[in-house]
Amino acid sequence: MGLGASVWTKDLTAADRIARQLEAGSVWVNNHFQLHANVPNGGHKQSGIGVEGSKEGLKEFCNVQAIFWQK
Repeated sequence: MGLGASVWTKDLTAADRIARQLEAGSVWVNNHFQLHANVPNGGHKQSGIGVEGSKEGLKEFCNVQAIFWQK
């Protein structure tokens, strides 16, 4: 679904390569489900819409407005 994934290995170079290829909102290397309030937490694909935590999470509660001026 794309919410979270874990990579377990002693080879950190391989872990980095694999983690970057995974289509998941959170990827942990050699641990699982360790969340931090200052890091965005959200899913990819069919794992839900939006994000929690960090500035990105706060922006979910805001409305975007564009103002176009012609002088």
